[in-house]
Formats: sequence, C-alpha cells, structure tokens
Amino acid sequence: MTVRKLAVTILYSTVLGLLTTSKAQAASFTFKKIVDTNSSFRIPVYEFNSPAINDKGTVAFSGAYENDNNSGIGIFTSNGKKITTIVDTNGTNGSFSFLGTPSLNNFGTVAFQGERTLNDVSGVGFFTGNGRSLTTVYFDDNAKAILVSRPSINDKGTVVFTDNEFGKTYININGKITFIANTNGGNPSINNQATVSLILPDRGLVTRNGQVTTIIADTNNSFTSLSGDGSPINKQGSVAFLANLKSGDEGIFTGNGGSLKTIADTRDSFDGFGASPAINDDGKVAFWAFLKSGGEGIFTGSDLVKNKVIATGDNLFGSKVTGIESFDLQGLNNRGQIAFAASLANGTQGIYVATPENATSVPEPSSWLGLVVFGVGATWLHLYKNK
Repeated sequence: MTVRKLAVTILYSTVLGLLTTSKAQAASFTFKKIVDTNSSFRIPVYEFNSPAINDKGTVAFSGAYENDNNSGIGIFTSNGKKITTIVDTNGTNGSFSFLGTPSLNNFGTVAFQGERTLNDVSGVGFFTGNGRSLTTVYFDDNAKAILVSRPSINDKGTVVFTDNEFGKTYININGKITFIANTNGGNPSINNQATVSLILPDRGLVTRNGQVTTIIADTNNSFTSLSGDGSPINKQGSVAFLANLKSGDEGIFTGNGGSLKTIADTRDSFDGFGASPAINDDGKVAFWAFLKSGGEGIFTGSDLVKNKVIATGDNLFGSKVTGIESFDLQGLNNRGQIAFAASLANGTQGIYVATPENATSVPEPSSWLGLVVFGVGATWLHLYKNK
C-alpha cells in the first residue's frame, strides 16, 4: 500500500470511528450511603424525606421514627459517618409537636418550621439549629394552623419564610425581620446575595432584592400555573421551577428575567415530576421524574440515558432501587453532588448521594472531531509531499 493510500485509509477509519461512537453515553456516578433504616438512630427511623445537601457533602433530612415507646419526627444531618440530631418531637432541643422540611447552608446550620410550646406558650414558628442549640427566627402564638411554608437559609444565616396564615413573606437578617411581599403562600428561596425567589399573586414567579423585582415567569402566555412548592435560585439569579403548560404538559424550566430554557417536559419520555427541581451555581439542574414507560428516577436533563443519575431497577449497594422516595429543591450542590431518598428491594430505605465521576467538562464530540480530522489531514499532506 502506498503512503498516500495508507493516510487516506487512516483518515477514513478515524472519522468513521468517531461518528459511530458519538452516541449518548450514560452518565457516570459513584454513590455514597448517608443513612438508611439500619443506621444507628436513638429511636429507629423507618422513613426519610427532603434531603438537602451543602457543598461539603453534608445532608440535612427529616425522618419518621418509631419504637414500642415513642413515635414522631426528627430533623438530622449526616455526612455518611456521624448522625447529628438537630431537633425532634421527642424532646431533643425543645417541646415540638410538629416539624417541617429543613433547609441547610454551607456552615451546617439548618432552618425549619415547627409547632412548639415555648415558655408555656404554644405556637408555630421558624427556627435554626446546628445540633447544639436552637434560635427562634419567628414565632406566632396566635397561629390557628401550621405554617406549611418551608424556610430557606443562605450562608450568611439570612432566613426567608412565609407566614401562610396571613400570606406574608419576610426576611430575617441578623435577627431583624423585614416584610418582603404579600403572597398567596408558597415556599420562597434565597441565595447568598440575599435575592429571593417567590410567587406574587399579580406578577407570577419573581426575584426580589430590596426594591428591585425581576419577573421570571407568569401565566399570561405559555403557563397555566407555577408550582408554589419552591423555586431555588443560584448566585447568578437564575431560578429553576416546575410549571404546567397550556398545552396540558408539565415541565422543568430555568430563567433569570430573559428567555426561559426548557430543561425537560412531558411531551416526550417523562410522564410527570415528583417535586420542584434543584439548581446549582453552574446552572446545572437535577429533578425527580416519572417515566411513561414505567418507573421513576433522578435526572439532570431530558435524555433518559445521558442524563440519568439513578432510576428504578438500577443496582445500589447490593440491591435494586424499587422507588424514589424523596428529592428536594436543595438536592444538588455546587460540586454536582445529588442527594435523594430511595427504597431498595431488600426492604431498606435510605438517603444516598450521587457524585459525578468527571467533575470537569470535556469537549463535545462534534468539536474535537474537526481537530482530529485536521490533524490526520495535515499528516497525510506532509507524507504526500515527502513521499
């Protein structure tokens, strides 16, 4: 074979090989067990909910516990080794009869809602704690019902929350409570710049920082409703949210005041979504979805192969996933780690963290394909001129 024919053959084979291997590949994750129903809790926990993960890999979550003498709810943190009880309804850190969904910052401080008796006065409020003591953020001793809103806490310890009895959203900065807006309830979120995302009755989903309000999405055009379960906001002011479309579909979207980006919807493989999505400072999104083909899973986009994190039927710690039990709007951190609760075929339920094996991005095949073709072509030209 001549040098020229050899170079042409190499070029053809290289291009063909790249084209045939550029199809979607499954995402690669390693998994860590944070806790499960076999873990050493003071009172055995049989159900886990609302796992929120910070950038250190610590997870805050709620758990329902029961033994022959006691039953109730607790809020805990763990990194897969030590389990810390923040509060429970069995007398740890106060006399609580109800506990809501936790929010976690990078310093390990947890914010939560709860009903408690404080100085012989019963009421409902929002609190923060780290396993040693609790701080009262807001307390309403006249509340007629549970304040079902979940709070949100940032790294400065600023807490935003909604008093759903009166439909008012507040922010607590260094112990000073300031009114933000009248709402119809829902769960506000806050970033480290103290920008808050919330839903206003007359304007839709907005972000607000001081007197500056930015409209993210409304129901004037494509959407019939916006989820009030919470819409997380990252440091750039981008908000991830769940919404119902006028077409009858449901979708996960992101926006920062300009054009909206569709992350996934029910027009293709997804049948619905289990909770609000999560977003990190890189703009990556994770969400819990149900499949039209059956089953459910955690995904980072619309491709069922390339964007799958975990799904029913997958192997996990010597068993198989039978169901996703919980995912939270704080379930994705800035390292790309994803926290979720799942049930396994061996009868256990637990909280797990998925860590992407390749944290740094690599060029898409279409971009480096041209570089390889150019390189092979240049080699052929060099050989041809010097044969």
